[in-house]
Amino acid sequence: MPRKMPKKTSLLVRATKSFKQHRSAATHEALVRAAREVFEEKGFDAAQTPDIAAAAGVSTGAFYRYFKDKKQVFLEVLVEHLGSGRDRVRKRLSPERFVGADARTAIDVVLDVLFEVIRRDARIHKVFMST
Repeated sequence: MPRKMPKKTSLLVRATKSFKQHRSAATHEALVRAAREVFEEKGFDAAQTPDIAAAAGVSTGAFYRYFKDKKQVFLEVLVEHLGSGRDRVRKRLSPERFVGADARTAIDVVLDVLFEVIRRDARIHKVFMST
């Protein structure tokens, strides 16, 4: 009997957020950027929503207008990070780069690119892996 596939989860699919006002979009972006910085500095458990709001230059109440809790903003930071990492890897691993390369060289190139991406964002990777 075939296994039923689980319902697709939207956790890693960033919902397209649209804001009527530019200021709202800027505040949302500032909160996500600040959340990443606070998570990198303190880790997920020690980070608090007032810390994130203060780092973004907004009130804690403003934080809650955009996010239910720190878990929600953490997931948004994760989704944004994974998307930008995927884009960087795709740009660096274009098919042209492998033309004429033997298997060993191709593997070395892929590993070099992946480790470079991880090293670039080592602080946030540490938080993701410990949560």
